[in-house]
Amino acid sequence: MPTERMPNPAVLLPAAMTALTAVDAAVARAGLDGKLLALSRLRASQINGCGPGVAEGVHRAQQYGASTAQLHAVAAWRATTWFSDEERAALALTEAVTRLTVPTRQQAGPR
Repeated sequence: MPTERMPNPAVLLPAAMTALTAVDAAVARAGLDGKLLALSRLRASQINGCGPGVAEGVHRAQQYGASTAQLHAVAAWRATTWFSDEERAALALTEAVTRLTVPTRQQAGPR
């Protein structure tokens, strides 16, 4: 049974897209490696189940020099030797901030 997804926030709140675009531009100006950012975005899109984001992530990662092996294995990056220490750190951080769990009643505390 498919899980219903939240509508795209940019459709619900058009100003959100402006803000997200500004964040993206600020990150790009920070001088971070394009391949690193592309792999990170690709992994976040995979986790979020965003088909267009995965397609764009693959395209960007290819533009910045990601290998075919990396593109095929980014979802299983821990099990390969195809990622540098820097890329592994970025992918681990991406997963940590993308995989938000819903707290159980016990974790959330009394109501």
